[in-house]
Amino acid sequence: MMKIEDANMPLKRLIRITSILAVSGVLFLMSGLLIAKNETAEFCRFLGSIQIFISVNFWIYRLFLRKMANNFQLKFLPIIDNLYEKILNKILIGKRPYLIVFVSLILLVFSFMSFGGSVESQRTSIEFFPNEDPRQVMVYIQYPEGTDISKTNAIAKEIEKDISKIINSKKYLDDSNYNFMVQNTISQVGEGSENPEFELGSLSEMPNRAKITTSFRDFKYRRGIRSSDVRKEIQVALKDKYPGVSISVEKNQSGPPVGYPINISITGEDYTQLIEKAEKITEFINTRKIPGIEELKIDVNKSRVINLVNIDREKAGELGLSVGQVGQQLRAALFGTKAGIFKEKGEDYDINIRFNKDN
Repeated sequence: MMKIEDANMPLKRLIRITSILAVSGVLFLMSGLLIAKNETAEFCRFLGSIQIFISVNFWIYRLFLRKMANNFQLKFLPIIDNLYEKILNKILIGKRPYLIVFVSLILLVFSFMSFGGSVESQRTSIEFFPNEDPRQVMVYIQYPEGTDISKTNAIAKEIEKDISKIINSKKYLDDSNYNFMVQNTISQVGEGSENPEFELGSLSEMPNRAKITTSFRDFKYRRGIRSSDVRKEIQVALKDKYPGVSISVEKNQSGPPVGYPINISITGEDYTQLIEKAEKITEFINTRKIPGIEELKIDVNKSRVINLVNIDREKAGELGLSVGQVGQQLRAALFGTKAGIFKEKGEDYDINIRFNKDN
């Protein structure tokens, strides 16, 4: 049979349990404070604090909470139950239940409409993915298309030095010159240096692009310093320092890719006129120096030459060829295709084949 009464623990047993917990907790806490600062010391301090906390709460419950809980259960709850029973006896008579259900539905619809109006007027904002302190900061570097990879690599090294000066400054180092803020920095040049949050993932070669990723340590090791402040330092240090190259400092996203916060789309029939209008809008926004806007750019490369190839589908069908096969052959003829990998002295070299000029 289930008992709802609170069993009274004997005083001697209570003293014995709390004494063991308190002494053990003090020993763990002192050992955690005396040994070197590491994960074992943190665990000892945590375990000791928990044991002392539990022993103190045993006495708080015995002296205060137990009496209050029994009074609430035996005196206050019966009053609420009786009041609830009287209200139900008055409500559940005749057509009153139907009226209550109808009014509840009206109030539900009204609450939804009020919430929608509040969101529409921007008095209430909805944030599915909160803007948290970043775990990583990525610096994306982009030269105009056609830039040699050696030039991209050289600018990436220079920017990496600038970032290193910031993340290895004295305020991020302890007395033993240990960096408690930054875990590592990784640089990529060419393949894999696109921004996966705003661009489709691609393994194609991009000699005009580079990416420098700075990873931070866990929040508990940062000593109250925000990684977003480090990101701002990097932004300020790199702003307008390297002309002719696009530099964007981004943070890792905690949710799915959603694109840039603000996009301005321009439509029309004249391609040249669209480019001119886009450049004027870009120049106008840049002259306003709006806080928060960084590396405003047009997502169209007007220097790229596009040649359309019209395929005779009937002729291709007679020869048993698909449009995709024709496209693959054109790509192989112009850019080549990977045929294998050559290995020498632990290094891998891609083997690419391409049609000769005569063909």
